[in-house]
Amino acid sequence: MLASTERNDLAGYACISANSRGRKHSEEFRDDRPAFERDRDRIIHCAAFRRLEYKTQVFVNHEGDYYRTRLTHSLEVAQIGRAIARKLRLNEELTEALALSHDLGHTPFGHTGEEVLNRLMHDFGGFEHNMQSFRVVDELEAANAQFNLTAIRDRPGMLRKHVLDSLSLQPYLKGTRLADVGTGAGFPGLPLAVVNPTRRFSLIEATGKKARFVAQTAERIGCSNVEVVHARAETYRPFELFDTVMARALSSLADFVAYAGHLCASDGRLLAMKGKRPDEEISAIPKSFRVVAVHRLTLPGLDAERHLVELSPARPQAIRRHAAGP
Repeated sequence: MLASTERNDLAGYACISANSRGRKHSEEFRDDRPAFERDRDRIIHCAAFRRLEYKTQVFVNHEGDYYRTRLTHSLEVAQIGRAIARKLRLNEELTEALALSHDLGHTPFGHTGEEVLNRLMHDFGGFEHNMQSFRVVDELEAANAQFNLTAIRDRPGMLRKHVLDSLSLQPYLKGTRLADVGTGAGFPGLPLAVVNPTRRFSLIEATGKKARFVAQTAERIGCSNVEVVHARAETYRPFELFDTVMARALSSLADFVAYAGHLCASDGRLLAMKGKRPDEEISAIPKSFRVVAVHRLTLPGLDAERHLVELSPARPQAIRRHAAGP
């Protein structure tokens, strides 16, 4: 790795990347940019930063010179931050990186949504969305090297392809008892449990190391509404059936119905997360279940095609009774 070059005109109290704690995971660099400058560049070129263009504080982004999106707001904050840093001889690259990234991953409905959720979760220690998301990712990142829980190694990828992908199910959840079949490293069940503290989640996983990791993570982040079930879904017989049964990593819709259909209440839902619209799989679904809807999912920072297939138990046909003869 080439030695990083830092500006030599910074004040004695300024932060210098060479004196920082360094990267959490070592990287091989091919130029001499300081770490904070590299961070700034990565933020500017990431998809999450570009998508700030479509997020506003209050109004819908459509027209008018006085409509501030989170993108223009972040650029304004960065300009003010650079001017202050230059005057005080602080690290401009670090200041700019912080300013440009301060609104990435903000909660739905902005700060108002976060304040409402924080108030509702007062008895559970409050809620701060970014910190909670990073706590989940930190647990996954720390254990992944040891247990090989997921093929996605970088933190932005984990947040986008695991956490945000899991939270895309939120509008389609039904009832108070929910099951995540084949939860793996805890997705989608664990992020959904975080934002739904009044619902009960059973995370079902057949692999012992993954089940233990999810149980430990749920305990560390304070998810008391999570039960981890170390069992195969097809052999699991809960005392009470579930209102929603979801699965993220599954082979086919027919298989999902075969090994998890018995967990679903008569008025419940099966939620199957898929990539491309699975029309061939839909045609092969057993008659015991019917398709309620197929939803197209759109995720910030993820261009891959995503669909959610919503299934429900088919209602049994009424038995025709013939009037008895004389």
